[in-house]
Amino acid sequence: MMRPEKLVLTALCALCLTACAPAFPPEAQETQEMPEAQETPESVSERLYRALRQAAGAQVLLFDCADYDGDGTQEAFAFVGTEQEEALAGQVWFVSGESAEPLWPEGDGELVAKDDSRIVPLGDGRAVWHLEAADGPDSSLIWEVRSGVPAQSILSGKGKNFARCEDGSFVLYQTGTDAGTTEKPCRFYVKDGRFYEYGLALLGWETAKSLPGEAECVAPLEAEGYWLSESYLRGDGAVLLNLTDNTDNQTLTCVWQDGGLVTESQERGAAGRMIGEIGGADWFGPDGELEQLWQQEQKRRREDGLFEKLRADRDSWYDLDGDGSAERIGYAITWEAEGDFAEGMGLFVDQKTVWQTGEEAYGGYDVWVTDLDRGDGKKELAVRKKDLSDGVLGLTFFAWENGELREIGDLMKCPVLEGEGSFFRFFWNNENGQIVRAPGDGTLTVWADTPVYAPGFGCYFAKLTYALTGNGFVQERQEEYEITCAYNGQDPYRYTASRPIAFYADWENGEPVGEPVFTAEPGDPLLARALRTKAGEGKILVKMQSVSDGQEGWAVFGEEAAFAETPGWG
Repeated sequence: MMRPEKLVLTALCALCLTACAPAFPPEAQETQEMPEAQETPESVSERLYRALRQAAGAQVLLFDCADYDGDGTQEAFAFVGTEQEEALAGQVWFVSGESAEPLWPEGDGELVAKDDSRIVPLGDGRAVWHLEAADGPDSSLIWEVRSGVPAQSILSGKGKNFARCEDGSFVLYQTGTDAGTTEKPCRFYVKDGRFYEYGLALLGWETAKSLPGEAECVAPLEAEGYWLSESYLRGDGAVLLNLTDNTDNQTLTCVWQDGGLVTESQERGAAGRMIGEIGGADWFGPDGELEQLWQQEQKRRREDGLFEKLRADRDSWYDLDGDGSAERIGYAITWEAEGDFAEGMGLFVDQKTVWQTGEEAYGGYDVWVTDLDRGDGKKELAVRKKDLSDGVLGLTFFAWENGELREIGDLMKCPVLEGEGSFFRFFWNNENGQIVRAPGDGTLTVWADTPVYAPGFGCYFAKLTYALTGNGFVQERQEEYEITCAYNGQDPYRYTASRPIAFYADWENGEPVGEPVFTAEPGDPLLARALRTKAGEGKILVKMQSVSDGQEGWAVFGEEAAFAETPGWG
């Protein structure tokens, strides 16, 4: 940064590199020379500065000249205004060629900024200009230049204390309220001249616990009563372990060293992704076990699509309307004074209330972002109204159009199993915890908890697919519905016959067709495979498979006990 009134205007085309210290905020800095442009830095600086003074007609407080877009021509960003006590007040200006123009704030607006600015190199011959506003959780203002045209970076105004790290990555601190006020470091890298946030792969509990060194990393916090709530694998090879004691959150950033995890740093607050719209899929970590986990997660995400849970304690950014700019999304739940009942919630887009409800919900509300159509560039929001035992009272989808939220449909209002079933609760049918499969083709697939109950068969999960139509969602009719009793990747539940059970190739009008395919005798193990409707009041028609010889057939189950034990949960 240069203060023109205090320094002789000479070769000031330098880049400020800020090293990321483990503690907040980063402090170490170093300077790196910019490549020479077509003119000498002195002559360019003088000419740009002169053009700025003539156009601005006010005091130039900050002035930084560099070849920001790497095209061989230098430009300058500046701050013009007045000095205040420990701050500056004015506007950001841009100077290129013989022209100078105010950038931000527009009109007569005034920005209060810190008395500091810096040129931050991207490592590919380009640079961005960083100015820190005087106060606020979104104080880092970052400008870039593309083909000579200035614009705010996608990171601008989304965090604080932006800096370049010693390894060439970048950090931006996000403010959260999940454990008081916390500052969470979010990491970014540059590819093809654009910022990407290091991707996060959500690790299942069992996967995280199986990683070498995990037990040693979490042991000190577990001794204080904390437990592992979420685990992520980041694209730079770091493993983020979120621990909580239900009143406070702590995040351990662990790195792979000598065949296992070791704790690199500990921050207060729960970690997570910041700007979902620019999450990268690139892997920069070590070869081996972690890279294999990363590739598995990327494959799953391609197949299952986007259905990412947002956090109530911080905002997220996604492009909801497909205009190329990410909207700022947040929500807040109103809780009763004591207990677990929510009295309502509000949904915000760009810090404005766009939807709210005063309906009570046990356990509160959840919000997800999804992509119903990968080809339209848009994203949608889903709001779940929770019930006892993690049940679902509503799952409503919204689109953001022309600055308003439009309801697409509520899955809970769709008939289930041709009107014979009911929708009570979801099931996470993979260890990584994605609750809804949304491949981006206009369909949604969920595993519904026991949509039709028969005491003689017990609890199960049925795979249901919904299709988006012009009138909302409809549940797609199938000849048979896949079912499972396995939970989160566990081995399938084995039923043990307690009486002879005849299984048939087919049923029609509630009666078996032909002779039995096989008969399970008492003690024979069986697996559940599929479900059909139209079995009669309080009955279900189930396809099962013999474990001993693999034969499959259909049988009806109702009140009468047929197995030594049946699966059940609350």
